[in-house]
Amino acid sequence: MSNARFHIIFLILFSIVAIAPRAHADDTTTGWGGMTGNELLPGCAASVDLADGKKIADNMRVPALECLSYVGGFMDGYNIFGLILRHEKSVCVSDKVTTGQILRVLVKWLRDHPAELNHSAMYCMSAALADSFGCS
Repeated sequence: MSNARFHIIFLILFSIVAIAPRAHADDTTTGWGGMTGNELLPGCAASVDLADGKKIADNMRVPALECLSYVGGFMDGYNIFGLILRHEKSVCVSDKVTTGQILRVLVKWLRDHPAELNHSAMYCMSAALADSFGCS
């Protein structure tokens, strides 16, 4: 990648991060994805069911794919942010952890924290990852 292209990508990512709402305890915004934990849970649960070989209702196929895409995109974004800015991570997920495992962690966290479901999807995802994969 050319140096100029790298700088453009860096500036774009930095701008997004700089203006993005910060996830904190009273975060009730829906963030970039426009979802809360309430919207994430059914689709993510359906995605886990599919991974387990279970049949899901036809009307749950799109939400299952949306959740899988959201989780994959979230992890890609988190990892590229760390690579570009070389910041100290608060979440340490091994390269051996699969998207399926992350989905299970998220679904478990959402089910275990029903009072948090009104928060943004990014808050719920961040909290689930921090609880399960916090750096020591």
